[in-house]
Amino acid sequence: MTQDAAQNSYEARVFRAQDDIAEAMRRAAEGNPYAAEHSDKRICQRLQDKLDLTEAQAEAALEAIRAAEADHKAPSFGLPGLERVFQEPDFVDVAFLERGVVAAKAVARVNLGGQGYGTGFLASPRLFMTNQHVLENVRMAAGAAVEFDYELDVWGRPKTPTRFRLDPQRFYTSDPATREGLDYALIALGERLSGPGRIEDYGWLGLSDDENRHIIGEYVNVIQHPAARMKEVVLRENRIVARGPEALHYVADTEPGSSGSPVFNAEWRVIALHHTGGPARNLTDLDGRIIPLSVNEGLRISAIVRQLTARRASFSLEGQTLIDEALILGRDPFPGRDPIGILG
Repeated sequence: MTQDAAQNSYEARVFRAQDDIAEAMRRAAEGNPYAAEHSDKRICQRLQDKLDLTEAQAEAALEAIRAAEADHKAPSFGLPGLERVFQEPDFVDVAFLERGVVAAKAVARVNLGGQGYGTGFLASPRLFMTNQHVLENVRMAAGAAVEFDYELDVWGRPKTPTRFRLDPQRFYTSDPATREGLDYALIALGERLSGPGRIEDYGWLGLSDDENRHIIGEYVNVIQHPAARMKEVVLRENRIVARGPEALHYVADTEPGSSGSPVFNAEWRVIALHHTGGPARNLTDLDGRIIPLSVNEGLRISAIVRQLTARRASFSLEGQTLIDEALILGRDPFPGRDPIGILG
């Protein structure tokens, strides 16, 4: 499939989600973004997980969100043990920065032999994930390389990248970039081609079918290689504006080359595989009016995991072993291994 197919899929999903997107953007403009999330239970659970609140504190925050929702204004939280917080509580601990560094190690640029670029990440020490429209088939995957450490160091100097071959003959599975497809490719990692890095230096980003790692109105973070540049990140102010069974829609800065990037929640857990985005110029509402929205789309990791689990029996024995390993690792807390060994 082509980027055009991915775009058609994106436009169909955005069209179906247009009312939810409009509400989410309106609530964010009012200063009450979490009000766009319709599940009270989901809000309470995320506030407990994200801010380490008690159940009573999360319920008090929910009351403030819903009370302000009716008045179309920003909530003010007077939570026990906290200073007064205006709009949504959005504290993160300082380790947020270190976790981001760890997560970024597993992200690589996909180089299609100089004929195109994308982004992807290690889903286990032996499997690499990107979009199907980036690596459409075994032939394309066999001719590609994945480049880790294609980035600047803390002094602004280019690091020495490490390049690995992919081994699609060993394992390749995908779902197409069609209207209902999940647009992912999962490929076995091959031998190192160049560079000083070892695969164990890069960790992995776990694949989990846990659906409750985000709420509408919450921020996401995207690590990517936009326009094939060195690795970059967009942080905060990238709100989730709609959720469907297979896709999340969010507002974030991306460019061609960002396809296949991991989309993270505040705990740096991967919740979506970035798929496409940009101005939805061809979308109209039921009255034929142009919808003035520009949103991004990511395919939900939980939906991908469910599909991989359903397809497991169709894989070779080695493929089943590789998938089992990735899904077992995906059950672990961020980001699939002890970060002390990476940072220390």
